[in-house]
Amino acid sequence: MRPGRKAQLSVQHVEGRARPWLVNVPASLSETGRRKREFFESKRLAEARIRGLSRVSSRESSRSELAKELEPYGASLWEAVNFFITMHGQFQPALNEHDASIEEAVRDFLERQKEKASSIEFCQAFVEFQEAKAHRRERTKDDYRNVSDRMGVHFKGKLLSDITAREIEAAIRKECPGDHGRRKFMAVLKTLFNWSIRRDYLSKNPILKLDPVELRPSQKPILTNEQATDLLTKCTDEILPYYLLGLFCGIRPKELQRLEWEHVNIEERHVFVPGPASKTWEHRYVEISDNLLEWLEACCKDRTGRICPGDFGQKHRANYKEAGITEWKQDVMRHTFASNHLAHFGNLDDLLQAMGHRSSPQTLWRYYHKARTKSEAASFWSIRPSSRLNIVEFAKAG
Repeated sequence: MRPGRKAQLSVQHVEGRARPWLVNVPASLSETGRRKREFFESKRLAEARIRGLSRVSSRESSRSELAKELEPYGASLWEAVNFFITMHGQFQPALNEHDASIEEAVRDFLERQKEKASSIEFCQAFVEFQEAKAHRRERTKDDYRNVSDRMGVHFKGKLLSDITAREIEAAIRKECPGDHGRRKFMAVLKTLFNWSIRRDYLSKNPILKLDPVELRPSQKPILTNEQATDLLTKCTDEILPYYLLGLFCGIRPKELQRLEWEHVNIEERHVFVPGPASKTWEHRYVEISDNLLEWLEACCKDRTGRICPGDFGQKHRANYKEAGITEWKQDVMRHTFASNHLAHFGNLDDLLQAMGHRSSPQTLWRYYHKARTKSEAASFWSIRPSSRLNIVEFAKAG
């Protein structure tokens, strides 16, 4: 019988014999290694013999197939059996502690090797990641570059798939002693690893194994009503709209620098922040309050072009120092708006929408609840252009 061909077994009836039921046993299944004929008294006995030979044939076929599988490795079936027995004796007791089999261990190993083969080095991943995110705003791209440079020192030449959560945590703690810095680093790395997963560079995001950095609620820096009044009274005409929309609409500083007067709708009493100008790339409408409407109509008659003047930074520093504010805290106008809005109107959903905030209402409540009293907030929303106009009229008279 040719190799790989299964023996064909059947029962035949032969007339004129005491044992008329014949089974032809092929050489491959014969105990003597030679082809032979066997006769039986009944068909039932002959069929039982056929079933026995079929079992032998199946085992031989399996051995043949296994032998073929082992040929590329230069191993015989006997060597493979000995290897399995050895591996089972050495490793199965340890695997039993984890309720795992040798087959599962090998499969996990092969999956790991497959992942390593498709992974790339950390620094190369960051290069591709930043190229893919080239459309993001400059401030965001600066954050990417900062994390790439500082973390690249720790993971240079290392595959993404080989980086563990514990290694990331140690590197972040070394680079960022403060909670805010660690939180930003983790956010950037989480985005990087999620992007890498979509490109099959690794299968799991190690950042998800780390505990999130919890920031304790703290009093956000805000301007007093006196400071806000002085700022609006003493600033120059060209930068006044920046302070007005920052204080009474809570629009982010970078967003204000992208807005034009066409986004301010006096008739419908709202400021439109389009997606391309928004930090979150989502457009929103911010209501114009009664006192802001008075300011815009009285002091901002030429409403064309951009909201912020050229050479904004230098002019901004000169103006807030002229108003007696020695240090300008980041987002101080936005925090001033939120604190007074919540204290006066008490509507978290409206505040969330006005600020274009992606976090939950509870976050705003935690930071801005009770930051101002009701009377202080009422005074804030009553700041009107009369004080500035009086100074202008006084200057003209002088």
